[in-house]
Amino acid sequence: AMESLDVKDLVIYAEDESDGPTVTGVREFFMAKALLEGHKEQLSELVPSQWGLIHIFDLCLWFGHDDTALALCRHGVHGCSVPTYYLGPYAAEPDCDEDFVVWVDNLCCNYYEAPCNCRWKTTWNRTCQYCSWGWPVENGTWMKDWDVRLDFAVRAAAQAAQKPFLCELLKMARAGKELPLALPAEGMARLLDIAILTGDREAAAHFSKKCKARPLRRWKGKDIVFYDDSEHILLAALWAGADFQSIHVGIGAHVIPLQAGIFLCRNEDWEYCAQFFKPAVRGEWGPTSTNNDLGGFFFDGRQLSVDRIQGAP
Repeated sequence: AMESLDVKDLVIYAEDESDGPTVTGVREFFMAKALLEGHKEQLSELVPSQWGLIHIFDLCLWFGHDDTALALCRHGVHGCSVPTYYLGPYAAEPDCDEDFVVWVDNLCCNYYEAPCNCRWKTTWNRTCQYCSWGWPVENGTWMKDWDVRLDFAVRAAAQAAQKPFLCELLKMARAGKELPLALPAEGMARLLDIAILTGDREAAAHFSKKCKARPLRRWKGKDIVFYDDSEHILLAALWAGADFQSIHVGIGAHVIPLQAGIFLCRNEDWEYCAQFFKPAVRGEWGPTSTNNDLGGFFFDGRQLSVDRIQGAP
């Protein structure tokens, strides 16, 4: 017969409990032993802590025992769910730097944060021709850092993806495997968001099939075209079904579709990216004045490139 188990014995408590139970750690060895002995039901019980009743899975993540947390999931312990805080960090806006500011309608803003007009409208959560949410709002959930610059969001997502537990989930998704735990819609959307922002196309495509809600953030044409390595992020988003068809980008004095901007500024990636966009109407992004400096993009060094002209969308 299987020995009885009190799940509280797997938790380390502070000796002084005058202010209530305070968890200081978990006993990994005894937890592994309990898993091998088949105590799935007992391991799903909540234990008292300074945060109230809590699942032992959450304690494993809190104290950095990601392998043990993953083992609980794989053994089918009920109640394992990744808490929202663990899916961070999220990006935060930097303070306005006087070296990189412009004045718009008497408002000071970071230069890199003014590629579209939405910020200056009375309704803040809207898009213009220079940006897009990627998915219809009614099909998504807002990311906590939805309006930050792309490179800030990418940096935060990369830090999140380095957490051992999330790293393992991304690896499973990349291999097309089912995750060993259930996540709420917001959690799945954040996993998809992390996969996209880290350029993980396979994981992004996998999560997009499992995800009921899409991660909503402001995608700016200027960020996509001019941010280093953005092609990997763009392709991951496209693999997940994001739609950037409506976005335009300003190049010099000209406003052209994102599709054309990618062609002009990132020609080496154009052939692969092109399949995700509807065919452009020729002449749609032609110059509207005689002050045209777009022709310079069709030169290879000092030589006019016939291939670039013929390949233009």
